[in-house]
Amino acid sequence: MKGENPPGVAWPKFLPIASTAREVGEIILKSTFEIESPVLSRNEHFPPTFLERAIDIGGSLCHVAIYEPSSDTPDAVPSNLITYEPPEQCRLSSLSFHSPTLHGILHFFLFETRNIEDCLTFIERNNLHKSMSRIYATGGGAYKFAQLFTERLRIQLDPVDEMQSVVKGLNFLLSEVSEEAFCYMPVLDKAHPNVYLQLRETPAPYLLVNVGTGVSILAVGENDSYERIGGSIIGGGTFWGLCHLLTGLEQYDDIMQLAAKGDIAKVNMTVGDIYGGSYDGVGLKADITASLFAKVMMKDESGRRLPPPAAADSVRGVQQLFGFQLAQMSYLYASKRNLRDIAPNAHPPAQPSPPSPPSPPSPLCPHSGRP
Repeated sequence: MKGENPPGVAWPKFLPIASTAREVGEIILKSTFEIESPVLSRNEHFPPTFLERAIDIGGSLCHVAIYEPSSDTPDAVPSNLITYEPPEQCRLSSLSFHSPTLHGILHFFLFETRNIEDCLTFIERNNLHKSMSRIYATGGGAYKFAQLFTERLRIQLDPVDEMQSVVKGLNFLLSEVSEEAFCYMPVLDKAHPNVYLQLRETPAPYLLVNVGTGVSILAVGENDSYERIGGSIIGGGTFWGLCHLLTGLEQYDDIMQLAAKGDIAKVNMTVGDIYGGSYDGVGLKADITASLFAKVMMKDESGRRLPPPAAADSVRGVQQLFGFQLAQMSYLYASKRNLRDIAPNAHPPAQPSPPSPPSPPSPLCPHSGRP
């Protein structure tokens, strides 16, 4: 990822992250290691049999991270994790990864914050609170639910600075864990659009776009330094709320699965809808979106209004609306700060589609320059 972009290729470039950096950072902040690493620079020994936990309780979603030492291969799953209750509904199995640096496997579990009791029951049933008196936690829930965790589980939530945790976790993923950062490049290869990036010893500088219920934008520098330079009130909570109003659905993953079935051509107006084809004078192809949701108000040749879009089409439109504004805002912030890399850190669906086979690692990720 070092070096200059190829001639004629604009920047910044977007580097989506596959795992949840915030919880990885909590594990790193709490743990101590005896390894040589630019990210993990502590000198104490990490107990080889210790089962580490961390939790993030945001305004919308709650994540639990579990580190388990293991000498197994990256694909191995510790036997005791198979018996966790409740089973696969809350486990983000596609995000689990083996880290040679940590000598173990990190696993992630998801709950809705409004159903925080489900998280407590999960911890209780699996005895994750045994032999420990405190657990590192980020998010507003680290304060809001502190008394509940103390009364129910007899453990204390130890609040950690959320942004510090995100930065440390993301730097670890970018420098130590392969196939975590990638560029989505369907223009180059629609069948295999993910171009995975080579690990780099020093990830910074880059722009971190932390997408939660709201959005925070950080300029990340060397030695885990960072500065919050902006944000947005249009975040994941906005997407969730609008989709609920449109569909009545309440579960986040139900909404994401519905969006995957939608057709944005049923709600968005394209350049072709306006000009009857491409607008060559300014280089706009016919299939480029000209206006989000504008097709909902269009009429057919007889003057009758088109049928209302299906719920899946509407949700897909909201998803694209959210993504467009986030990408454009991030691009402008990065350009203003002269940063070449943008790293979005957001929550994926609980069980996303299997990733495309990775392309050969590339030190550079060419980007068209258009958000």
